[in-house]
Amino acid sequence: KNLTKAVELATREIEGAYALAIMHNDEPDKLVITKRNAPLVIGIGHEEFYAASDIPAFIKHTNKAVYLNDNQIATLTPDKMDLIDIDNNKIEPKAEILPWEPVALSKLGYKHFMLKEIHEQPGAVLETAAYLSSEAGRRPLGEVGTLWRSGRYSRILATGMGSSFFTGSSLALLLGGSGVPAFCINAGELLHHGLDVAREDTLLVAISQSGESYETVKVLQTLNIPPERVVAITNTPGSRLAALSGHVILTKAGEERMTSTKTFITAWQ
Repeated sequence: KNLTKAVELATREIEGAYALAIMHNDEPDKLVITKRNAPLVIGIGHEEFYAASDIPAFIKHTNKAVYLNDNQIATLTPDKMDLIDIDNNKIEPKAEILPWEPVALSKLGYKHFMLKEIHEQPGAVLETAAYLSSEAGRRPLGEVGTLWRSGRYSRILATGMGSSFFTGSSLALLLGGSGVPAFCINAGELLHHGLDVAREDTLLVAISQSGESYETVKVLQTLNIPPERVVAITNTPGSRLAALSGHVILTKAGEERMTSTKTFITAWQ
């Protein structure tokens, strides 16, 4: 007779990846949501909440959000949100103010979003360059440089999926040309033979625009790589990849709705 408790008990039995939003006829004003190995974010409005896999679904209504971690359970009613873990421990939600405006998610007169985002690439490059030149951007870059010069690592391994994999491949080639031992492996492949290559003398660079790419996040979780050995390059500061990484280098491409364009070129910077 308690919907939240029922979801808590059910998720103990479920395996695999999922993002669930559950209602019941007896409690029409309540929504219980939970996730594992899949994106799920809560939008916080005025006396209302939104549950979605990504920000564009509710950005025109609110720019305040809470990213759920795996196995957390949120109970939403019109006037409040309660957050617990799978062991029924209460968690204080950490809300973030999203940097995107609704106008950024419109086509702005272009025929389609792909064309719009191609034309937004120069601005994204300038925004990212300005950030990386600022104190906030230089700090993680300096940390990574210090980490490599510490002598604890003999090589760099880049990983990612899709366009992020190609970014990693380019990074490995550039570093190799500068005399730094580096290579890139697709995150899906790394899951199968990662124990052989992700050894203690290897610094891992994980790349994901959303920071939620299943295989990339799963590499860190499965191989149990310490955060101090992980450098994340992502466009999403509140993502699971950022949370699992000791060093986070952000791109400033803004929201991207289509095939990677802005995020590819800014990650490549």
